[in-house]
Amino acid sequence: AVYLIQTTAAEKIRIRSRWADFFLKNRLSFRLADDPAFRAALEATRPGINGENGIKPLLTRKALSGTLLDEVEARCKKILSSIVMGKNAVLSQDGWSDAHQEPVIAASLHCEVKTYPLDFETTGAETKSATFCAQLAKQSTEKAEEQYGCVIIGFVSDSKNKMVKLRRELAEWRNLMVHGCSAHALNLVESTATPEAIMRPIVTISKFFINHHK
Repeated sequence: AVYLIQTTAAEKIRIRSRWADFFLKNRLSFRLADDPAFRAALEATRPGINGENGIKPLLTRKALSGTLLDEVEARCKKILSSIVMGKNAVLSQDGWSDAHQEPVIAASLHCEVKTYPLDFETTGAETKSATFCAQLAKQSTEKAEEQYGCVIIGFVSDSKNKMVKLRRELAEWRNLMVHGCSAHALNLVESTATPEAIMRPIVTISKFFINHHK
């Protein structure tokens, strides 16, 4: 049997959007969109869609990192807003590292037993002090309420000394319930109570997975 499928302009937009979702959800390099083998596979799936006879390619690295990325971001923000609008939520803040081992301050929303990413800020030249982290927490709180319509009623961070100071500052800033992370507290207890002979191989295994991304 021979099947002919006409690709309308609207259908092409929908297909581009689906592929953008696939690239972003799987954290694939945008450069793959310019790979000849990838374009050949798209062309074989739906002839004429990917740059033959003067037609622009369906996907490019530039489009994925530009307009399509903006479209996916806007769609994700709309979905998040529909989920948390008018509901109580808790903000959490933690220190992460990016792929280049640069420090990142990450903020997440916790609403109805689910967690949603909110902000990821590189520290740059700033020192990750209690004052700096408090400033970011306040910005994240205001962003969550203004952009997504939820009500921030609490804040959670780890139990380091500067985070204790941060939580105290936020409690003075607004009437928030502030807590230290229970998982981090248990981890500190475990680190203190576990004998060195047991802890050493555990740390070795943990470092292996941290240093071997794949």
